[in-house]
Amino acid sequence: MRRLTLITFLIVFLASAGAPVAPTAAASVSDDTDPPQIAFRTPEDGAYYRQNTHAVIVDFQCSDSGSGIASCVGTQPPGASLDTAQAGAHTFTVTAVDNAGNQSSRTITYWIVGVPSVSLSSPLEEANYTVGQPVYATYSCTSTVPEISDLRCYGTDDGQFVANGSLIDTGTVGPHYFTVIAFELLGIDGYLSHRYWVRYPFSGFDSPVNASGTIDGAKAKEAIPLKFSLGGYRGNNPVGSVHWEHVSCSDWTSLNEGWNLASGTLSYNASTDRYTELVPTDPSFKGTCQQLTLALADYTLHVVNVKFSG
Repeated sequence: MRRLTLITFLIVFLASAGAPVAPTAAASVSDDTDPPQIAFRTPEDGAYYRQNTHAVIVDFQCSDSGSGIASCVGTQPPGASLDTAQAGAHTFTVTAVDNAGNQSSRTITYWIVGVPSVSLSSPLEEANYTVGQPVYATYSCTSTVPEISDLRCYGTDDGQFVANGSLIDTGTVGPHYFTVIAFELLGIDGYLSHRYWVRYPFSGFDSPVNASGTIDGAKAKEAIPLKFSLGGYRGNNPVGSVHWEHVSCSDWTSLNEGWNLASGTLSYNASTDRYTELVPTDPSFKGTCQQLTLALADYTLHVVNVKFSG
């Protein structure tokens, strides 16, 4: 009986005196004066990424060794695809607040790299230049991130390097292709290509072709001389081909009977600076109208309408 009374007494005494308790959260918060820590994984500070790619996933973390993190907010949330729509410099900010009210903020800069722009103002697209004419290349390249780019800009004329401001090839007649390529970071390249033409300075046919481009009263079986100048001697083969086509005598439209290639003979007279293509005719041309087409090596066509006597 006495032993039970002693135990009861001890219980009452301890209850009235109070027992030690663990520190409350409020007590830990009051001791925390350190700001939270912020760690970036993606995007990285100073990194650059391709424009319009969705393979870059936002990843950052906030931590606090004291009272713990209350909020951790970034420009975009973790797990989101980084916004890469706009080329240029971008910032990404994360703000962290702990349970004691301490706040920290960190901002990093990253770059979105787009396709560089290319300007080509000479040679012009589908331009015609006279053989031997001096024409200078004019081109430039512009980076979407000039602050960090090591952009390289090259021009080529039919595969041969041509520096900006240098002469392009007008020594060879026919089509030419001038291409400008801009080499950018991350292997992102921009390019622009123009086709241009180099032509002979053809000024028309001499007699017997009249000013309207017609020969009237030609005789079948007699060769027709096509006389013309190309502004100097252009070698032995400035003519690509010659062909006949049966046409209407009323309006010179095709009768859709096809072309007939002619095997003309070409000569050059240096004293008059004239080429002569001597084109044979066929006996069947008698009383018909034929269209004679001279195709030069510069890809131009020159037509003569011929009316044969009956």
